[in-house]
Amino acid sequence: MTMANKKIMRVTKKMSPISVRLEEVIRKSLDRIASEQDRSLSWIVNEACRRYIQTYTAKKNNNKNSN
Repeated sequence: MTMANKKIMRVTKKMSPISVRLEEVIRKSLDRIASEQDRSLSWIVNEACRRYIQTYTAKKNNNKNSN
């Protein structure tokens, strides 16, 4: 993905700021991953949250279906 495409993606999605406290080791890991992937810390945290929500929702739906 080109840098121009990344900028377009950032502009098209409405973002809402939050504040969170992270364990230092988690913050350092996120910073390292963001640097390695040439992504912003916000992008990495958004992606992590998106994946968590998908996993949580899938597990919740599986539990409903098994009852």
